Amino acid sequence: MRVNKIGDDGFRALVLSHNLMHLRDLRVDMNKITEAGALQLSHQCNLPSLTKLKVRSNEFAENGAQFVATTHALRNLTHLNFNRNGIRDKGVRYIAESTYMKNLLDLYLDDNELGPEAVFKLSGS
Repeated sequence: MRVNKIGDDGFRALVLSHNLMHLRDLRVDMNKITEAGALQLSHQCNLPSLTKLKVRSNEFAENGAQFVATTHALRNLTHLNFNRNGIRDKGVRYIAESTYMKNLLDLYLDDNELGPEAVFKLSGS
């Protein structure tokens, strides 16, 4: 579903769907999804089998990173692409400290506004 205009409402429909409960890979790059759409993840996400989430070039920002990091249903994620989402050090801290993000093997944070604090947090320093 890359490069469409599903927005927050479309994303909400995807994450709340009971028909997608076995989905393992969701790619919604460049879809104008904001923090409001990401908020649905933390409330009623129905994607317990998801291992890959690619939300590159949306507008999740720091609150969106927090919503992803604190979503129990995303505890099986191994790949997370947050490139170009306006995430700063605080958003990375949510991911690094999350008990639900401990299975991540790949984390993409290109083209965000990260500083040294984000690197220290991710490296455990």
